[in-house]
Amino acid sequence: LFFLMIRRPPRSTLFPYTTLFRSALEQEAALLAAGNCTEKDALDLRSILAQLESSEDEKARAGLDKKLHTKIGRIAGNPMIYNVLDAAAQLTEEIISGTRAYIMQKHNSALEVDEQHRRLVEAIISGDRNQAEKLMREHMETIEKYILEIAQQQGENSLVFHR
Repeated sequence: LFFLMIRRPPRSTLFPYTTLFRSALEQEAALLAAGNCTEKDALDLRSILAQLESSEDEKARAGLDKKLHTKIGRIAGNPMIYNVLDAAAQLTEEIISGTRAYIMQKHNSALEVDEQHRRLVEAIISGDRNQAEKLMREHMETIEKYILEIAQQQGENSLVFHR
């Protein structure tokens, strides 16, 4: 009943709330994953990262990016965080895919994001919880920066996707 009493913000303002929420959860997931990463998890992370770095198909790379973040969420070991991250990823999937395409168009590569992923994976594998959290925060800030660039170029409504 309480949920019915909360006034829903306009649809055009939902995106910033979704990304802020997702960013906070991604940071917590990275921190927890660094404390829970097994040898098998490390192999899986390195395998996904290698596929991501070697693929030249941006659609496949977007899928691998999502797979990497999903794996980090699973390694975190908190089903609540994983399930909410999965739901948030579904809400922002089109935006993230579009952002990756924008980065490729702007820089003709995704080296910045690839390097962030590489450093993040190594922090998780080495068990450095604080560094993993910091690197995930930096990664999410980078993505948000590009999303805001797109919004400024195309107008705020470009970030509203209707399903």
